[in-house]
Amino acid sequence: MKRLPDSLILTGIGFKNMTATCLKRTDHVCMYERGDDVLEVFRPNIIKKGTVIFDKTYDEDIEMYPINEDFGKIAYCYSDKEKAEKRYDNMIKNLL
Repeated sequence: MKRLPDSLILTGIGFKNMTATCLKRTDHVCMYERGDDVLEVFRPNIIKKGTVIFDKTYDEDIEMYPINEDFGKIAYCYSDKEKAEKRYDNMIKNLL
């Protein structure tokens, strides 16, 4: 499986080429810090091999950064690092 890179550029609604850097992760939970000092804690989306999105066919399973609709479900934003750490730890515990 192709994992999310440690550093990436976010594009889309509200973002103009903002950098996001991985602070820590497990196989199932990630914490990234955006260029505006917001922390995002999430479970990466998995795109399965053979999936077609916008005329692109994926030839291997890959992780994807969460989309807007994921926030509040499998992705969360924090400006407080302590709250982000707590969410990260709770998400890991809930997977066990």
